[in-house]
Amino acid sequence: MAHSLAFATVGSVAVAMVGLVGMGSSAAEEVSVTLDYTCEFPVVGEQAMSVTIDAQLPDNAIAEQPSTPISYEATVNVSANATDGLRLVGAATVEGSATTSSTLDAPGRDEPLDLWLDSPVPVTDVPAEGPLVVVTGGTTPAVTYEAGGTASVHIGDISTFLHPKRADGTDTGLGQFTSQCLQDPGQDNLLGTFEVEPPDPNHTPTPPTTPTEEPPDNPHGEATLHYTCPFPLIGNQELVVDVSSNLPETLDVGEASGDIAFDAVVTVPATATQGLNLVGGATVEGDATAKATLTAPGLNLPLDLPLPVPSTEVPDEGEFQIQTSGTAPSITFPEPGTAEVTVGDFASTLTPKKEDGTPTGLGTFTSECTQLPGQNNSLGEIEIGGDPTTEPTEPTEPTEPTEPTEPTEPTEPTEPTEPTEPTEPTEPTEPTEPTEPTEPTEPTEPTEPTEPTEPTEPTEPTEPTEPTEPTEPTEPTEPTEPTEPTEPTEPTEPTEPTEPTEPTDPPDQPVELSYDVNGETLIKRLHAMLSLDNGGLEAKLDTASGNFEGDLTLPKSKLRFKLFGLLPASAKVVLDDIGGTNGTVRDGKVTANSQVSIKLVDVRMLGLPLLYSNSCQTVAPADVDVESGSNFDPLTGGTLTGEYTIPEFSGCGFITGFINGMVPGPGNTLELNIDRR
Repeated sequence: MAHSLAFATVGSVAVAMVGLVGMGSSAAEEVSVTLDYTCEFPVVGEQAMSVTIDAQLPDNAIAEQPSTPISYEATVNVSANATDGLRLVGAATVEGSATTSSTLDAPGRDEPLDLWLDSPVPVTDVPAEGPLVVVTGGTTPAVTYEAGGTASVHIGDISTFLHPKRADGTDTGLGQFTSQCLQDPGQDNLLGTFEVEPPDPNHTPTPPTTPTEEPPDNPHGEATLHYTCPFPLIGNQELVVDVSSNLPETLDVGEASGDIAFDAVVTVPATATQGLNLVGGATVEGDATAKATLTAPGLNLPLDLPLPVPSTEVPDEGEFQIQTSGTAPSITFPEPGTAEVTVGDFASTLTPKKEDGTPTGLGTFTSECTQLPGQNNSLGEIEIGGDPTTEPTEPTEPTEPTEPTEPTEPTEPTEPTEPTEPTEPTEPTEPTEPTEPTEPTEPTEPTEPTEPTEPTEPTEPTEPTEPTEPTEPTEPTEPTEPTEPTEPTEPTEPTEPTEPTEPTDPPDQPVELSYDVNGETLIKRLHAMLSLDNGGLEAKLDTASGNFEGDLTLPKSKLRFKLFGLLPASAKVVLDDIGGTNGTVRDGKVTANSQVSIKLVDVRMLGLPLLYSNSCQTVAPADVDVESGSNFDPLTGGTLTGEYTIPEFSGCGFITGFINGMVPGPGNTLELNIDRR
């Protein structure tokens, strides 16, 4: 459905790749490449699209000179089936944006340069029928190359953010959504190659530039990273994670780092909020595991950081933030040099809950979140100094945190209330240890040292006043205020900026779909097949959630079988869908349930009537579950299969016991072919 949207996006973005190619003053060489993609969309699952890129590559680019901007054109071919999907949800236009990955192999660079180019998807009309062809284009920026040689451009995957709209400009049931389009394997994705002439010695060079700058350095202990995460109902979503840490900047060889704390603020997009609201989610909670890597001389240590996801309210609209934190254990470095911590992927197990605290229909699910490439995922570096042969004695100082056992002696300062205790200040001869310049820093270590701060405040020289200063230790409790970082939950207020996502608010009317139903069911105990042809299904599909409700109708059908394997018999069977057929369409797969009452209205043996009645039916409806394969398309149909148990019968007169001895039981199979009218 929205596939066509992605296709338009792909076109505009893919051709933007051409912007990597500079152009000299001479004529340009025309190149063209056609690539196939598979895109994941709500409701309809995976869909295909094709993009043809026509561009002109330079044949006389010169290093250290700006290239001449060139024009490009892309043609996106969208199938009639995808166009039907757009019309199905009432879309008259589609627009949005896309990010396309590509690589530029340029002279003067040791490694290919990964490029992520943003491009708008222009407002495109959805035709009344037939395929949709989108043509887009533009002009690329000038590029300056560092050296002469051969350059080449390859086109990669595409991420699209799409927004189909009705003729009046309002949203369809799809709202706004993100779709990841993966290039089908086995293709030659080379757009083309061209030569860059060596620098002109008579030309004053300009600083080399590239269309995309390398990721900037992160502040020490901080990183902002983008991830792609798959979610039920809404598919892939892009999350932004802000990570901060108390990562030390310097350590000595053999010195313990202390526990390294990590705080993360995850910004959940408005589309995910919409999906949670659709299933009645009022809060979400769970846990996550983040991967990180610590590298240092002679060390490459993977870290798995458990991060609890506290119960977080889901707003009525817009994006929201989830805050979590965790710690990595203390570590000691055996060699001097530079250590670095990098942040990797993460996995989250989440449980959305209703207002009454019960789980939603989504239950508990796990989402594997993949870090988008091309980002600076370094949390910071640690400079390790000192000589491991001499400094190891200093690491014993970190063991002084065990001196908090001595701080238990500072608890004795409470005893200073006893006038005699001031004599104990003889013990402050131990506080002479604070004269060690390093110990004053110890109080700054774990907030626990709020107790050790007691020895520091009693600037023992003022021992006479110590009895009054012990009241000051109540102030050290203020350092515990840093634990108030729970207050950052207030940053959830920034969800107000999500007002721009209001277009996703309007609830949409379900899409009405009609299908022809044909199939058969095997009555296991009779070893007989009952035809289910010429039936129908009228369904109402919520395109945003993938949930549907429907009425299944099946005509009266004749079942022929042999009693005891010998005597020919028959029965006219009426199947009645009690309470409707309900189910979901997710990622191209259908699951559905029907409660079916089975009635026998005419039973004969050897052609002689044994029963002719409307009262012979199952004592309860049969609980029938069916599902499709992974390629079901609600726009065209597909095959559903299932297995069910036939309950016992009643109201069959003198043959009730006979029927119950021959028909009810498990293991009955069902196959239905669903074709859209």
